[in-house]
Amino acid sequence: MDTFFQLPDIETLHLYRPGGLHPVHLGDRFYDGRYEVLRKLGAGGYATVWLVRDHILGVFSALKILKADADGREIAILRRVQELNSDYIVRVLHIFEHVGPNGTHQCVVMEVLGPSIATVEDDLLYEDVYPSESFPLKVAQSMALQTARALEDLHRANIVHGDITKRNVLFFSPAIQTWTADDDLPKYSGAITVQTRPILMGTGNNDPAPPSIHRPAYVVHATSSQTLIDVCFADDDHVRVKLCDFGEAYFYDPPIPTQRRLHTPPSYCSPEILLHLPVSPAADVWALGVLFHDLISAGSPLFLGIRKREPDFVLVGMVLRRGKLPDAVWPAWNTRGTYFDEDGAWIGAQADMPSAIEPGMPVSARIYKYLYPGEMTQFEGLIRRMTDFDAHTRASIQECVELLSNLWPADPSGVVEADPFTNSTPAQHVDKSQAASQH
Repeated sequence: MDTFFQLPDIETLHLYRPGGLHPVHLGDRFYDGRYEVLRKLGAGGYATVWLVRDHILGVFSALKILKADADGREIAILRRVQELNSDYIVRVLHIFEHVGPNGTHQCVVMEVLGPSIATVEDDLLYEDVYPSESFPLKVAQSMALQTARALEDLHRANIVHGDITKRNVLFFSPAIQTWTADDDLPKYSGAITVQTRPILMGTGNNDPAPPSIHRPAYVVHATSSQTLIDVCFADDDHVRVKLCDFGEAYFYDPPIPTQRRLHTPPSYCSPEILLHLPVSPAADVWALGVLFHDLISAGSPLFLGIRKREPDFVLVGMVLRRGKLPDAVWPAWNTRGTYFDEDGAWIGAQADMPSAIEPGMPVSARIYKYLYPGEMTQFEGLIRRMTDFDAHTRASIQECVELLSNLWPADPSGVVEADPFTNSTPAQHVDKSQAASQH
């Protein structure tokens, strides 16, 4: 197999093969010329995503082109998502097939969204909007509630998302849907031109790759997110987000236990996922609880030690913070004896103790800086219910939305309104020692 010089922000080049990715060039057209490729929005291990002009409707959309050997599960999920027409989930506009040199590809046309929460945080894109902090509390609360409502819509349709993380919650603005003219195109990237690079062999000599029908003549760099950030945060008190990416999603049939190897980051995984036990919609609720904690605490981990991200160390963090796993789950952790005795007492090496875990505290101590005491008590109770070790007694997503809506009242779009604990939005931080004395 040929080896290529792999750029860090470009799709894996050896995936351009029969059964793999479809070679795309700027200006290519799909579906009888309807969709014209203008920019690259992103790429992953099983698809590329492009900004296209819809020449029938005269609008810009996102076109996702899956690998030819991708199974039909995601497409079946997306067809159901298309029927849901949820305000909190990316809108699916059109699904079709395209035949190319690497096979038959499923193609999905969706509305254009902004960058993910993770991208905004990783690239510090929020600094121009919120120079003194990450996301203000009110904005974090709104994002949490909108994501919960997205998951509620999915679970009503018996869909388990399977990958609730900050990378799959994207910012959104209705203004993006109004961009239709050629002059609007730079708004997606902040640039008139698109950066492309030739494909080089992995010889270290800058040798160009020989032409092949199975791969493009050049690769395209994805557009910058900064301009989209500007429009998504135009009203920085009314930020909108939507849930996307259904590559790990599946239909849930309650009578049939489901064992799945999900690719969710361990820090978002429930015990049943980490221990390869049957999973259910309750695994989504767990991941959402971790996401809530992350958003409200400005990035403090719930169970994860900063040094270690392996599944074993996430389980260690769970037991240290909450106690021994239930008897029905505990024996499935084959390496538990390295860290705990059978009563759940720590016997492991001190070096293996996660540094960011406060034993016995149900949430991070950092949370106490951001919430009022009464608010803290309710939020802590919500996180406890969402991350119950027992999937059967874990809160349903309907319960979560109800509890969250009562805790932080919001308008119909999910934007949090006035703080119920004061006459204004919560902006003051509570002294940690004062709040901790309440528990």
